[in-house]
Amino acid sequence: MIVNAFTVDVEDYFQVTAFERQVPRHRWDEYPSRVAENTQRLLRLLERRRVSATFFVLGWVADRFAGLIREIAAAGHEIGCHSYWHRCLHDMTPEEFRTDLRLARDAIERATGSPVVAYRAPSFSITRKTLWAMEILAAEGFRYDSSIFPIYHDRYGSPASTLISLRISRSIGRGASPAGSWFPLRMYATRAAVSSGDSVFGLSCGIVSRIRPKSCASERCLQRF
Repeated sequence: MIVNAFTVDVEDYFQVTAFERQVPRHRWDEYPSRVAENTQRLLRLLERRRVSATFFVLGWVADRFAGLIREIAAAGHEIGCHSYWHRCLHDMTPEEFRTDLRLARDAIERATGSPVVAYRAPSFSITRKTLWAMEILAAEGFRYDSSIFPIYHDRYGSPASTLISLRISRSIGRGASPAGSWFPLRMYATRAAVSSGDSVFGLSCGIVSRIRPKSCASERCLQRF
């Protein structure tokens, strides 16, 4: 169930997991933010190109830049959840994940006034070892996920994934495999359409282009889109 092929992770430059040892989360407020200005620049470009996108928003950003999140929604883009503290799932327990998920969802919904049903994990960290997150997403009312990144990487990825649609049991169990594939010039991600029913939720895959507003210093870096 692909709504948009173009996706954006709305987070700031100091919030990437690669920096978490150098920039602890309790110091985030000490750093100058670029996320609002760069996201607004991107919104203007998307409007000119008549492109719709899904913006996966960090709850921390939504709490501090609620007007920005409303601006994204007012432009007709889909708003998804990208966690609150940008912690990888393999560093959390299921209960810690649920707490972070609720905190982020509530912050985003306060900003937009609308339900949030899309999710993307920080650093695509839903892998074979963290598929337990799917059941929590379903229980919390999320309808689909875009966290499974089919690539070889030292921190994340599901390289054995394939680009097919799947239906799998709510009780995923051991040995389950996510879906997806990798193409060198575009980022593929898996969206899992999840329901709160007792039996199944679906997985579907699609091509996505992902960018991060924190990385864009000028509109020239987006011209190719």
